[in-house]
Amino acid sequence: MADITLVGAGLLGARHLGRAADDVLRSARVVFCSTTNRGIAEHVRALNPRASVRSSEENEYALGMYRPDMYRRMAGVVIEAARAGPGVVVLCPGSAVVVDLVTQHLLEGARDAGLRVSVLPGISSIESVLAEVEYDASGGLQVVLAQKLVLQRRELDPTIASIVLQPAYFDTLFFAGAPRSGPGRFEALAQQLARTLTLDAPMALVITPTDVDEMPSVFWFRLRSLGQLHRALSPRHTLFVPPERPAAIDPGFAARIASWEECLSRVEIDGRGTVVQQGRRDVAACFSELPPELRAESVALDTSWRSRRR
Repeated sequence: MADITLVGAGLLGARHLGRAADDVLRSARVVFCSTTNRGIAEHVRALNPRASVRSSEENEYALGMYRPDMYRRMAGVVIEAARAGPGVVVLCPGSAVVVDLVTQHLLEGARDAGLRVSVLPGISSIESVLAEVEYDASGGLQVVLAQKLVLQRRELDPTIASIVLQPAYFDTLFFAGAPRSGPGRFEALAQQLARTLTLDAPMALVITPTDVDEMPSVFWFRLRSLGQLHRALSPRHTLFVPPERPAAIDPGFAARIASWEECLSRVEIDGRGTVVQQGRRDVAACFSELPPELRAESVALDTSWRSRRR
């Protein structure tokens, strides 16, 4: 068992938890739950009456709190619980690695403390928004936090769709509850979007359900109207921007992928002219047969990535 298991609890409380999550919860020693996932604490107690069920947000989220410090404190509480022994589970709203700085601080703190961490993904606003607007991410998708879009001057590619997360939080690092925005608040966001999109670009503010009896909300508008929505735009909204124009097509590659003969010229064929298939075990074996220098570099790159400071 991992010292800490981060479980994406989804958006609909226990209804979005799968069997793998329930199995982890049944053997947990301490479980941290979020009030965002309504009814999930009761679900945990029913699965595992022996577990100590704690609130992830206890003594946090007071008006005016500085979010970066708050998230570090929340992660620190979990690290301290894990120092006492394995079996600590954190139920993260949505998916554990989607707009969750607590997770990032936990991964960093656990590494420094020598603790083992396992992550089970969940259903986040990204998957929910894509389902609501019926967009297939294989057509191209860029995802960015609204705050980083403005802060880092990110420019969206207008030929692929975009999801801009937390547009109502884009200009503050403090917790202010769910206030209504004043006029002019979204000018900086609109100006950054307009660097690559026209003012006529269509987009939608989407709210996906977090309660069983709740209906989704999708409001379409054009970029030029974003500022007029300041009273309607809430912390629950996610911004979806479809491709504004089609991407250019490579005619040579288009012809290649439409030809069976071209396909056969680039795959292994056995003596009978049959395409050689890969089984799941074959894939792992093939990596073990790679040159030692490639495998060593892979380990070094993995270590470098995981040890980055967040």
